[in-house]
Amino acid sequence: MIFAKSDGTTLQKHINDCLRIADILNRVLPELAASSCLETFWDMLFYSICFHDIGKIHREFQKVLKSQRNNWRRQRHEIYSVAYVKKLLLDSSTLDLIRRSILAHHRPFEELKQKYKSPDEIRNELELIYLDKAYHPEDFHANLKHCFPPSDLQDIFAFIEQVAHDRNIPLDVKGILYDDIANPVEELIFYQNEESGKDRSYWGDMLLWGALKICDHYGSAGIQKIYILRDEHFSFLAQMQKALQQKEKDFYRHQKLCFENDGNTILIAPTGSGKTEAAVGWLRRQREKSEGRIYYVLPYTASINAMHQRLVNSMEGDISPIDSKAVGVQHGKLSQYLQHLWEDDNTFGLSEDRRKQLLNQYRSMIHPVKVVTPFQLLKYLYGVKGFEMGFVQLAGAKIILDEIHAYDVITFAQLLVMFDYLSKHLNVSFLVMSATIPSFMLRHLKSALNVSKVIRADVALCDSLKRHRVEICDGSIFDQFDRLQKLLSPNKRGILVCNTVARAQECFCRINQLNLLSEDQIVVLHGRFTAQDRLIKEQAVSKKETRLLIGTQAIEVSLDIDYDFMITEPAPIDALLQRFGRVNRRNLQLEPAPVLICREGGEYDKIIYPEAVTERTIAVLESQ
Repeated sequence: MIFAKSDGTTLQKHINDCLRIADILNRVLPELAASSCLETFWDMLFYSICFHDIGKIHREFQKVLKSQRNNWRRQRHEIYSVAYVKKLLLDSSTLDLIRRSILAHHRPFEELKQKYKSPDEIRNELELIYLDKAYHPEDFHANLKHCFPPSDLQDIFAFIEQVAHDRNIPLDVKGILYDDIANPVEELIFYQNEESGKDRSYWGDMLLWGALKICDHYGSAGIQKIYILRDEHFSFLAQMQKALQQKEKDFYRHQKLCFENDGNTILIAPTGSGKTEAAVGWLRRQREKSEGRIYYVLPYTASINAMHQRLVNSMEGDISPIDSKAVGVQHGKLSQYLQHLWEDDNTFGLSEDRRKQLLNQYRSMIHPVKVVTPFQLLKYLYGVKGFEMGFVQLAGAKIILDEIHAYDVITFAQLLVMFDYLSKHLNVSFLVMSATIPSFMLRHLKSALNVSKVIRADVALCDSLKRHRVEICDGSIFDQFDRLQKLLSPNKRGILVCNTVARAQECFCRINQLNLLSEDQIVVLHGRFTAQDRLIKEQAVSKKETRLLIGTQAIEVSLDIDYDFMITEPAPIDALLQRFGRVNRRNLQLEPAPVLICREGGEYDKIIYPEAVTERTIAVLESQ
């Protein structure tokens, strides 16, 4: 019996496990083959899987797996696996693609080069160190001749032939002479010059390599399913429409346009006008054309966590987000977020094994929808570890970017490059949306996404949403505490927005000294809290007991909260509009909500916002 893993998993079982993942990839990533520019991509992946671990048949490697004394010398089994690909009767370019994907499926070429020993080194060491041995334990050709039992090879090739026959995949093999096979490290790494690589497909190489690694990793992990969205995940839209129609209303025009639009789309609509539902409807439309993984991109951890829970609730109903099979999440504070979700639903703690299991699950592509930061996608363009698997998952993806206005110039420029690159090479579709998109950003977005017409909310809708009464106040935010006390008095809930963390902290201290409210009625939210404390505060923000939220720009983006009034430090108009969206969000108040904008900000505001833009904003608002 030939083993593939030290846990007793046989090579035949491991191959079957990997092929199961390949079948799933074929179903959930139908654009992958076209993106690779390889007509026989799925057959090539089949061959790669079947041959990728044949090197483990090596007698000494089997001893390693059985924890027996061995003379393996920490070699790489994939080097020997590549040798047997020569048995396939395929054209040389196809063979080389398969061989390269197998050779690189564990270690990068640079590392294989460093471990390589030349024939002269092998010969010298044999004479000096291994005098009592018939051959050097790292001699490539000698290992092929002496360490691969013929009966084991016959068994595995008979198994592969049967699997190919069952799947109706052509498999023609020939005999090989070990002396005619070059060391793959020499042939595919050292002597691969520019001329020989001219006809190679970059995307074919990379996507076949990435797909093999996914099949190997997921097969080894025992993953049985990779989920896709079903029609019932979108049924909440029909339920919403029915409820609206019962009130003689309907979805807004901009929502319906998103429901019907194909391909790249830009949406500009006010906060509280159903952009999230518009995005899900757009997603439903794209899915009618082809499957693909879905990424909902937001700039901040707080908004990602909130959107994760919101999408789970909409698409799967009243279940814990941690049990979702449709919606995942990925960001730098994932571990703390999962801990928080677990403790909400369980009286006992999250064990270390269960935590690791959840982390691996959320970092995989098991969930069809994943709420992420833009950096979880941008990193693949920089060739970070695992980028090839990331690009596989992005083939035919549908990506929603909410709050596009929130990024700095450098990140925005990177996103523009990503739009062009992924649209061109991986057939990715994008929906970009926000309540406010500055005109210069909009010009670049239309060009990068090749969008000629932007979907906008109707002017009549915007005019009807008279949710705020804006007032410019003399002095700083600290001069407004008398007004704050009056606004709070009828049991109202308010927000104070400062431009820096230090100002927010000072606000809390001063209000606490005045005893306007008890400490448990005030929540301070900014970016300097630990991940665990931040999660607790984000949860407290939505509780009715919270009367006053003191925050920074962290409250501007995608927090689904609805307070009664706001006092804010001055900022550019686009930032102010985002802040306004956290007050009278659902337009349920009888009168427009008071929004007080202070003339004076903090000493360091000019580091955050251009002074001239802020001053012009105040001047324009005063003139209205």
